[in-house]
Amino acid sequence: MRIQRYLSSLSIIAIIAATAMPVHAQSPQPQKDATEATKVANGKLLQQLPFSDTTDFEDAKRGSHGELR
Repeated sequence: MRIQRYLSSLSIIAIIAATAMPVHAQSPQPQKDATEATKVANGKLLQQLPFSDTTDFEDAKRGSHGELR
């Protein structure tokens, strides 16, 4: 009985200690600008995809999953 109580207490202490630790122990890395290759790839994608077509967003607001294409 004593061992079980000891293990229970130890488990509770371990859980409290683990949850008390800060989530982000390191400071965030500063953001860098996109490389030229990334900018070119994003530009090509912008030309290919129909970003002006907002029907998917409108369907999602109404709760519809839309059509399978």
